[in-house]
Amino acid sequence: MSWVSWTLDVPCRQVLAVCLLMIFSLLFHWYLRNRKRKGRLPGPFPWPVIGNLLQVRNNAHLKLNKMREIYGDVFSIKFFSRSVVVVSGQTAVDECLNSQSVLFSARPELAMSQFVLQGKSLTFARMDVSTHKQYRHLALCALREVTRTKTRTAFQHRAEEDGTTSNVVNSEDRRSHIEQLLLEEGKKLGKRLVAVGELHNQDVVGLTASVKYEILSTVCNINASVLWGQRYGRHDSQLKRMVNATKGLQTSNASTTLLNFMPSLIKILRPAVNSFVQLNESLENDLKTQVQSRRQQTESCNGHGNKNGKDHNSVLDYLLKVLDDDKLEQNYETDRTLLLVGDLLGAGTDTISVAFAWLIVYAATFPEVQKRVRREIETFQQEFDRLPTYAERCHLPYIMAYITEVLRHSSFVPFTIPHSPHNHGNLCGFHITEGTVMMISLWSINRDPDLWEQSDKFRPERFINRQGEFDRTKADRVNVFGGGRRRCAGEHLARIELFLMVVALFKEFRFERLGGQTNLPDTELSISIHPKVIDVRTIEIG
Repeated sequence: MSWVSWTLDVPCRQVLAVCLLMIFSLLFHWYLRNRKRKGRLPGPFPWPVIGNLLQVRNNAHLKLNKMREIYGDVFSIKFFSRSVVVVSGQTAVDECLNSQSVLFSARPELAMSQFVLQGKSLTFARMDVSTHKQYRHLALCALREVTRTKTRTAFQHRAEEDGTTSNVVNSEDRRSHIEQLLLEEGKKLGKRLVAVGELHNQDVVGLTASVKYEILSTVCNINASVLWGQRYGRHDSQLKRMVNATKGLQTSNASTTLLNFMPSLIKILRPAVNSFVQLNESLENDLKTQVQSRRQQTESCNGHGNKNGKDHNSVLDYLLKVLDDDKLEQNYETDRTLLLVGDLLGAGTDTISVAFAWLIVYAATFPEVQKRVRREIETFQQEFDRLPTYAERCHLPYIMAYITEVLRHSSFVPFTIPHSPHNHGNLCGFHITEGTVMMISLWSINRDPDLWEQSDKFRPERFINRQGEFDRTKADRVNVFGGGRRRCAGEHLARIELFLMVVALFKEFRFERLGGQTNLPDTELSISIHPKVIDVRTIEIG
């Protein structure tokens, strides 16, 4: 080819490239419009084999929120070859979780939940509406019974056994067993945080790891007490196993999640899968040990146990009583019933430990807010000569506003556990096929600038009305517990834990960021959104 013909060919190539690009753009635009016109879902173009995985691999909640600006509140992406529908914004999420709660309350068939939990988990398994309703109601009853059980003194126990009086202390004046537990564990946690702060001083990495461990250890101990009535010493081997197993499950979550969308990767990810299975078996074995222990105690108690008793000190006690009750109209499967304890343990450990961490980090980052929270606690204590109960939270509106704003601003649970329709249906005009994986973005609600003035700003005052009261109507817009039939069964317990932990910690301890940092730390997304560093020093108030 001559030099002249080559130079003449260059513009032709450029024109051809431009033409091809324009044709491709027009076809792609037509493709998106055509999908929407026919009620099919819009969404980004998926790459062969991997789909849109690389586009959302880091900070998925932020990446998907950006896609929402392009494709709308309901759109489709692909993880490998599996389609995933993303639902964002208050209107679409409300239609999905509440207006059409029955239709969209199923769980998709995910490989790990079927493989590890045999499809019997209330939280993860796909089950029919009536079965899920039955066992969710049972879980709610168990938690309701445990959270209202009152603390009994040794004097009360003796009096009741002797039959000398049935009114030693008015039941309305007694703090619940859970509330007393939380106040005690909160104080212990504060003292341990003081110690690790003194130990690590300016070592941010060591301090972060120690603070996270102490918080997780506290949450595991609280859960053990609530779920099977066992409260461990700080160095107890079983408590350490629980903490290590939970940390292991958090670490292996990313690898095992991939298997839900590409089961063929199991050969490559076999070590992570084996670790995940072993950690689950460890927690399951601990639960079986507790079940055997409780049954032995029941049999040794004059052959009657607590069948005639009204108080249930743990969820497990309540569930065993239900299983042993022959008069109940409904039948409960033993395995599925006892798995409720494991479900509540899994759901309430990572999320609550991350919530506790954020409550401390926000307090240290915004010292004026922290002072106002502490002042409200001191005012209540001066008036009533004691710390508040959860039932008295209306007297502490700023604490409620602080907790709610931490939940909103951190939005540390960015998505619900995946939903799926029981049958073919429509959502916001789009056709959703049965079994489709649905990611429901809670982040898109909690940080929506159309719902919240200065949504990126941390302002607890937004939840205080003109009368100085906690604005419950506005607080109800904040969503961290899901909604509808799949709303978190442990929500009430979680709210008690958050309130009482703030009371216990903020009354006796002050939190400061190392170096006087005034910006919140960077975040990481695993199961929840958690702070990369917790560079917070805890100081006991004299």
